[in-house]
Amino acid sequence: MKNQHTPLTFFLLGILVIVVPRLAAGKSLQNVPITLYPEVNLYDSGYPAFVNSHARSGDAVVLSSTDAFKGESRTSRLGIVRGEVWLHVPTDMNFDQANERHLEDVSGVVFIPFDEAKPLRLHGGLPAFNSSRALSIEARRVTRSAQAKKYKLIVGLEPKAARSLGNVADITREAEVLTIYDPKKLRQGAVAYREYAQRLIRAARDVNPGIQVELAISTGADERATQNLVNVLQSTADLFDRIGIYCDETPESRASVALIYHLLRGDA
Repeated sequence: MKNQHTPLTFFLLGILVIVVPRLAAGKSLQNVPITLYPEVNLYDSGYPAFVNSHARSGDAVVLSSTDAFKGESRTSRLGIVRGEVWLHVPTDMNFDQANERHLEDVSGVVFIPFDEAKPLRLHGGLPAFNSSRALSIEARRVTRSAQAKKYKLIVGLEPKAARSLGNVADITREAEVLTIYDPKKLRQGAVAYREYAQRLIRAARDVNPGIQVELAISTGADERATQNLVNVLQSTADLFDRIGIYCDETPESRASVALIYHLLRGDA
């Protein structure tokens, strides 16, 4: 017997064709945790106050080890009462330098080893790892140190090092979160960023199936650029568990952070 397609059938099918893709691509990001990566000295910035006003459970802000171990610095001096404080460490030596008085409120460690001629400010100018073997050894050291202190371990690679899937596997083997950030891929749009992220995620989950994924963006220069970044997040929402935002103290970056929070969460 032939299938009988009434006008109502086609109408309902049309609704499914329109609505289902929108639901798939339109996963709500309202409750997805956000990590702020301020490329400034947190002790001298307005971001701790921003975090206290906007952070939710699971949110975090990252402090560089360069600033954490400077003089009489204490993470408690940041005054952060909402969300978590994570410490960025580019090498295991930072744990050797540290003692408990510096890191009273730290709950996570972000290991993103320096591998670029112009690294993120968070690195503090420490030497690069010039081989995959050296990176693998350092990753194991950082993992052991984080586990000993019962810190959550968040790992990532700068773009050059991320070209090697072996590096990705080495660094993610025992981590809780993989953070992915490549500004150049971001500028190429959602399709390129999705392909790039999927490649890294597959390599990480081959060795650590339960690892969470954080997709990071940098702040936009204006409202339109910021909206485009949020569009990338919306179109790749099925890939990640967290969002990272690299930011600085310029008025444009501060405004972009506020707009991202508003677009994602409706925050004022």
